[in-house]
Amino acid sequence: MATVAVQKPGGLLIASVVMALAVVAAALAVRFVVIEGSMAQACISTAPPSWCVVRNSLVQFFRAEGFGYAALAAGILAHLFGGRPMAVVALIVGAAGLVLYNTGLASVAVLLGLLRLVRP
Repeated sequence: MATVAVQKPGGLLIASVVMALAVVAAALAVRFVVIEGSMAQACISTAPPSWCVVRNSLVQFFRAEGFGYAALAAGILAHLFGGRPMAVVALIVGAAGLVLYNTGLASVAVLLGLLRLVRP
């Protein structure tokens, strides 16, 4: 009877989850400081600062589901072509999307990324 050797994802999975958690922490900082914090109040004043253009562009990116579509594309590509690096991208971008208002598509992308990472 033939035996089947099973590879453990081990280090890559753990490193990917740690990177995703770091991205979640950074995205939370962006969400509560830049998007919803006092910086948001400065951008609705009569004379907004010059950096409000960048903030408003970021908000438009959220509204267009940018993180969700990017993460979903990476997750689909990871499954089609079997690439673990794309699965890591799906996990990381999806984690940012979960925090930054793109929960629908980003949650699917995170699941796709995790499924690809644990599959040999």
